[in-house]
Amino acid sequence: MKGYFSFYSSPMDLLEQAIVAAKELMKTRHVLHIQRGTENKTLNLRFYRRSFYHLFGFHKIKEISVLFEKKKKSVAFQTIRKSKALLETITSSNSFAQIESRLVCICLFQKVLAGSVEVYRKTDEPTCIHTTINFSFLLTSVIGDNRLFYFFTSGICSEYIPISLFIENRLPYHADLQKWEIVHIE
Repeated sequence: MKGYFSFYSSPMDLLEQAIVAAKELMKTRHVLHIQRGTENKTLNLRFYRRSFYHLFGFHKIKEISVLFEKKKKSVAFQTIRKSKALLETITSSNSFAQIESRLVCICLFQKVLAGSVEVYRKTDEPTCIHTTINFSFLLTSVIGDNRLFYFFTSGICSEYIPISLFIENRLPYHADLQKWEIVHIE
């Protein structure tokens, strides 16, 4: 991953940049006005603190996952963010490579929305790529040679919250999904 994204110089730098990006995403509501044929829809995308423990992939870091098994994930994210020792444990973990693409996706989300992004809606029809991710909408974009995927599920009050994100260059998760056109992004 590092060869494709030169905006970070070390695992710690990437993790710290992702934390800064996450803090900004929590402050912002992104509104996408989309349409398909004559049907119009508004997607209110919200990032909540409780989502970032999973979005960052911290559950994959064995060295820290045991510490936060029974705690609220929003508290875990805050604790990790403020602890240099925990940040060092994460970046030195053998499992760090498993979360690297997630961190890059978090760092690039604003750029993805400002660039060429595609929106797909999950339907009841079977898709060619099987996934256990229970999502409603998928946002995808290509940056360099990499395709970034952002999966959103419906929340409360017509909000859509991120459920997963990653970079995947082999599997076209968007194939056979219902494509929607973006009319406007706020």
